[in-house]
Amino acid sequence: MKKAVVIDGNSIAYAAQNSKPLTTGAGEPVQAIYGTLRTIKQIHQDSPEAKVVVLWDSPRDWWSAEYPEYKGERENTEEQKTMRSELKDQRPDIVRALYYLGVDQLSADGFEADDLGWVLGSRFEKASFFVEYRTGDTDWLQLVTEWPYPWPLS
Repeated sequence: MKKAVVIDGNSIAYAAQNSKPLTTGAGEPVQAIYGTLRTIKQIHQDSPEAKVVVLWDSPRDWWSAEYPEYKGERENTEEQKTMRSELKDQRPDIVRALYYLGVDQLSADGFEADDLGWVLGSRFEKASFFVEYRTGDTDWLQLVTEWPYPWPLS
């Protein structure tokens, strides 16, 4: 049985950014970089045969343009703003590191990772892959489908 692991890069990086602070000698935050790479490494170790793809949100998605209140419920404390800014600064390094490690990544202008996850997951399922989604975003629950095979896979 073929397996694909579809990862919400934003969610994994966000969780890592909210972990124990980790900085360079110059004081630059790197916990999102470290945590994301560590998570991807663990996924590869747990499922070495799986096709792993990391999906990223576009900086400007069509939902926010169409419905300005879409993400209006988010906290905007100074701490939250700082955390998001630090994560934004680390993202290019995460993307670059994953590229050099040979991890497939995908993003598309105007789309969030869960939109891409639906398209990619559907294509994997049609190709008879068992699809595993890794995210902390409950929007991804809409992507879960029944699978005709018993768990666990062997």
